[in-house]
Amino acid sequence: MARTYGNYFGATFNVGGQRDTPVALLWERESGYWKIVSWKVGMDFTALPESDPVAGIKPVRIPADATFVTTARGFLDSWLVEHAERACRRR
Repeated sequence: MARTYGNYFGATFNVGGQRDTPVALLWERESGYWKIVSWKVGMDFTALPESDPVAGIKPVRIPADATFVTTARGFLDSWLVEHAERACRRR
């Protein structure tokens, strides 16, 4: 099923196979023509120096709130499992 997100289309690619310099373009359809309305060249992060691991920290486990667990499980069952079952039946 095709999805339409208004009059916009996004594209990403690398020029000349250089993976360290990606290009992202946002296109907009206006009056029957496509035009570039935004672009980004390069990555958003800089290389950080490696840090030493922190020693001696252990995770603390606490019991979860029973209401939260019941609500979350009900949501996951109704949203994921039941939607998947309905989708399989439609095919």
